Amino acid sequence: MTLTTTRLRLARDRGFGLDAPALKVQPGEVLGLLGRNGSGKSTLLRVLSGYLTPDSGRVSWNGKPLAAHSRAEWAKLVAIVPQEAGTTPPLTVFEYVRLGRVPFRGLLQSFTPSDTDSVRSAIERCGLDQLIAVPLPQLSGGQRQRARIARALAQGSRLLILDEPTNHLDLSAIRDIALLIKELASDGTAFVASLHNLDIASYVTTHIGFLENGTVREVGTTAETLTRESIMRHLDVAVDATERSDGGLSFSLRYPDAAPSADAFTWTSEHGDVEGVPFAPFGDAPASWGFEYRGAGGAAARLEASS
Repeated sequence: MTLTTTRLRLARDRGFGLDAPALKVQPGEVLGLLGRNGSGKSTLLRVLSGYLTPDSGRVSWNGKPLAAHSRAEWAKLVAIVPQEAGTTPPLTVFEYVRLGRVPFRGLLQSFTPSDTDSVRSAIERCGLDQLIAVPLPQLSGGQRQRARIARALAQGSRLLILDEPTNHLDLSAIRDIALLIKELASDGTAFVASLHNLDIASYVTTHIGFLENGTVREVGTTAETLTRESIMRHLDVAVDATERSDGGLSFSLRYPDAAPSADAFTWTSEHGDVEGVPFAPFGDAPASWGFEYRGAGGAAARLEASS
């Protein structure tokens, strides 16, 4: 059971466009999408899930195009786990996860004992069996996220599409979601997930795709693609990397060694270097100005502006 695409293109509002190369996600693989906010990660997820139709290109499951599936058929194959919404439905964990069986029964048909077994199995897989009768609003953010994953599992889907699955979660909940994804993938469930956390990406993914301005710039195995150099190239942040006990990498943001001193800043204007901040309240400021900071090792950052 494999998700494949040809090259995907989609024009959006305000000149934004999606351009993704041919992709392939097989059972047990986890494709992580990394990029800045607005880079196109969620748009690509919506195309893969069928919510958006590309202008060109095709999404297929086991060689059968998405367009050839009915909505109910596609829901049995692919499940979407969105970010947490602003409101939480007043359903118990069991009632919420059971919604994952709707594609098999329809809204007006009764659930069967087989549906109940699937729901209980999904709840147990996600470690929520002790909370099965608890209303969702009473759960923590991490527990609600596990309930969303359980609902997706109850659909019987073999591919889960996750939109920032650890967003707004505390550290222990982030760890639990990462462990759950890892466990489910080891049993053959495939994932495509948009991520910001580099450590989670390194730990759970098998493949990484970097997006910039709607374009997938680089895609490959995590070991080959998620490197300090690629992170700087695509995300424009410097990181340090240390090897974990399992051979993967753990990343940490690199900060300046010390706070900059006053003499580390140089103000410039169209008239040359000036002392102090180029402040003039009644229009006497230079037409253009800037400042430059030189940090440890000679690294420089510059900001320029015009009045």
